[in-house]
Amino acid sequence: MLLLDGQQRLATSTILLAALRDKTNEYKAGAAKQIQDQYIAFADHLTGERVFKIELNLFDREFFRDYIQNFPRLAETKPRKNSHQLICEAYSYFQQRIVESWDDAGGGKRGFEWAAHITQTLREHMVLVTVTSNNERSASAIFATLNDRGIGLSTVDLIRTYVLQNAHETQREEILQCWDEAFNACGTTTGAETLIRMSRVARNGDVKARALYRIVSDALPGTISALDYSRRLRTDALFYRQYRDGDTDDGELQEYWLAFRTLNFNSGFPALLAAAGTFTSEDQKKLARALIALVIRHNIVCNLDRARLESVAYSTAKRIADGADYQSALAELRVSSPSEEQFKQRFARLSFSKSEHGIARFMLRNLESRASATGEVNVAGPDHGHIEHIYPQSPLPGERWEEHERYVTRFGNLTLLGRRLNEQIKNSGFAAKKGQAYENTRLAITGSLLRYELWSAETVEARQAELCVAAEEIWPTTLV
Repeated sequence: MLLLDGQQRLATSTILLAALRDKTNEYKAGAAKQIQDQYIAFADHLTGERVFKIELNLFDREFFRDYIQNFPRLAETKPRKNSHQLICEAYSYFQQRIVESWDDAGGGKRGFEWAAHITQTLREHMVLVTVTSNNERSASAIFATLNDRGIGLSTVDLIRTYVLQNAHETQREEILQCWDEAFNACGTTTGAETLIRMSRVARNGDVKARALYRIVSDALPGTISALDYSRRLRTDALFYRQYRDGDTDDGELQEYWLAFRTLNFNSGFPALLAAAGTFTSEDQKKLARALIALVIRHNIVCNLDRARLESVAYSTAKRIADGADYQSALAELRVSSPSEEQFKQRFARLSFSKSEHGIARFMLRNLESRASATGEVNVAGPDHGHIEHIYPQSPLPGERWEEHERYVTRFGNLTLLGRRLNEQIKNSGFAAKKGQAYENTRLAITGSLLRYELWSAETVEARQAELCVAAEEIWPTTLV
């Protein structure tokens, strides 16, 4: 019987029973063998074969048998895949909890009675509902209907099963290998679903996650063969992993890819994926830089409708997939870029909470690169430099501003330092910070603070206006 849904629940239950079996075996071998034979695997004395109650997919089947289902367990079996490691971690978790509870119950006979009670509870109070179909196609139709009605089924498993149904028997091994490589690149759950969706968006425009199975299954096998679809998904998965990890020899492109992660804009990936197949390397970098400028202007500074920008990014991806060049893609994006006047108005009130320090650090790094001698724009990731509140978050007694909350998180009140300040200096006034921290920095954006005699709300606003001018030069609407 092919199991289309419920694999994880049954596999997890088997791992729990295996952990109970192994602990029980220390006290009563016969009881452990009973757990093994009734719930995990048993020897068929007529055929001489070992019959397993559940068989996992091709990638995990052998490891699961050796590590979980065989008794005695083959503990020397080493994990080779991420999914194997998860199986080991699940077993280890159950093993530790069982040992703790066994000992808490008093060990020995009392511990055994506790374990027997848990086993009995699993046997008598766990309900398994089966829906049996006489063929895979009708089974998929049942689950697709349930999925459309909101039942929490795995879209990834449904799509992979449908792909295999529509493949020739001689192609199944390669298709499984393609999916295995895709899973290794992005995971088997949320990451895999994101990949499948982004792969579709990159070529066909926006598609909602709930409709993903229906749309992909409708395309097979008429629009694309099951094998070609699997090959394409594998290629996209490898690119997705490179993009996610910033894995490229091109330093400039690497910085752009990492910037998307810092700015929380994975919606730009489909456009980059579409461009990877048609644009030159230079045009790919120009597109990435334009998308970053648009995100800064639209999402970060002006705080406009992010769903709308996502839709624009997705439609741009389809435009590129349909053959549009770099300039046409830019024209599609430019429509969503806020005007200079709107940018200036919103920038004047720009603030960053603690949870947004990664984005603030990203913008300050760019401003630092512009202010430095080289003038090179660096879009380094979030791990470089420390955010410093010039007017401190916890000022000393008697030095708290009347409008503390309004100005302490303002962008004009933030700068970068190469190291964290100790608590005493961090909470000190501006004069003390100048002498003990700002004079010794190599960062131009922080060194420029030395020209101020005092730090006040008016100074914060004036500096924020200066930073706005610089930001307009780094992320201009003309770049988009």
